[in-house]
Amino acid sequence: MISFPRIRSIRVRLALWYGVVLTAALGTFTGLVYWRAEHDMRRRAEEQLFSAAKYLDVHLRSVPQREFESEGEIPMTSPQEPYAALPRRPRGGPPPPQSDELEFIIWRERGSVLAASDGINDSWRTAEPPAAQREVQMLRFPEELHAVGLGPFHSTILVIRPLRRDLDHLHGFAWRLAGIGGGILAVGLLGGYWIAGRIVRPIAAISKTASTISATNLAERIDDRHIDAELAELSQVLNATFARLQGSFERLTQFTADASHELRTPLAVLHAQIELALSRPRSA
Repeated sequence: MISFPRIRSIRVRLALWYGVVLTAALGTFTGLVYWRAEHDMRRRAEEQLFSAAKYLDVHLRSVPQREFESEGEIPMTSPQEPYAALPRRPRGGPPPPQSDELEFIIWRERGSVLAASDGINDSWRTAEPPAAQREVQMLRFPEELHAVGLGPFHSTILVIRPLRRDLDHLHGFAWRLAGIGGGILAVGLLGGYWIAGRIVRPIAAISKTASTISATNLAERIDDRHIDAELAELSQVLNATFARLQGSFERLTQFTADASHELRTPLAVLHAQIELALSRPRSA
């Protein structure tokens, strides 16, 4: 089992605990913001795809039926009109989908390509049409969205929306969030360390006052007028202890003085008698 050395500094422990709480709060907040931005980006992209598929379906209804029965591709422009009313980019969020990123391909009922955008991958032209229903279905992939639906005369409409550009913008937005969160964390740690120093400063003052008390300086007391309530009780206990210590020293001093006074008189008498005895003449 790994054991970590115990940090003996209250100030450092308070600052670290504050940093842990702040990191958790910032991580949760930035994670929610990023999740919301990604959710909005994908929702807008899906709305764009759905509108594009509906637009192509309506546009195909104006194509003569003989085009659905013949071979060869017909020219069709990429659906642009449905996106003029799309919501603009929210402040601080990723940009809305760009309509020029859309690619589409339309298959006839028997599998030949009726129309396709210029940028469509050639592999789609030889691929089998995906299974489709009358209602537009959304197929979600990590870096692409597909909208599949049935068009007129049992044609199959596929609209592809790459998400690489949006994900790049989203990742840039995430890095900006991380930078802002890191700055807030750094300021918070410094502020927490400073606040922790303010909290433990009265303890240092108490220690300094206690260290000055000695046998020759027993009248010093801790000034608890500006000490926080959590430390006021400790300062009062220490002041009471110092008062009892001073009283004990005073009683000891008084006892010593009284004992010295009581012993001085008999010693003086003995001293006088001895001097008197020694002053008289004696025989050998």
